[in-house]
Amino acid sequence: MAGAHLEAVSRLNYYDTNVAAFIERTSRVNVEHLRGPFVARLPTGGRVLDAGSGSGRDSRAFKAAGFDVTAIDASIAMVEATRSYATVPVQHCTFLQFTASVPFDGIWACASLLHVPRNELARTVQHLLGLLTSTGVLYASFKRGSTDRTDGERYFNDLTPQSLADTVMSIPNARLDHVWETSGVQDPTQRWVNGFIVPR
Repeated sequence: MAGAHLEAVSRLNYYDTNVAAFIERTSRVNVEHLRGPFVARLPTGGRVLDAGSGSGRDSRAFKAAGFDVTAIDASIAMVEATRSYATVPVQHCTFLQFTASVPFDGIWACASLLHVPRNELARTVQHLLGLLTSTGVLYASFKRGSTDRTDGERYFNDLTPQSLADTVMSIPNARLDHVWETSGVQDPTQRWVNGFIVPR
């Protein structure tokens, strides 16, 4: 558990100290091919949680599409970036620290749960599913691979479609509704594993 704590601290240090470069690199990346299928599963004007909002790119897009958006990020620099760029309510907290009195129709965890240590991933997903309505959906994406690793200052939990399915199967009252692979937008050689996870 101490190792997981150190990994989390290192990850936050990276985002807090590299905020300008990260925003420049990610804020204009077009991920509409991912947001579109997610939005298609939501009711008009529904409640969306952007879990790990980063630059605020997706929070801004969801707000522009008419959704009621709340964002969270564990990096204070990313919280400030989202607040400035997307002008939506943002809370500085981890996934497990966040609670809500009203459930969400969708939770968007784009390239964020991939930083959760492997031994904490199922518990984290279970917590997020508990924030959804009975018909809600959680979108999550991971770099494709079979190991957990450190790249520079950041920890990554790489998954395959099968390991994502195995993780979801270990969670009570959770179901992997759809899983698919895509090529990276910034790096076409990088494969990504995407999944829709729903309560059952």
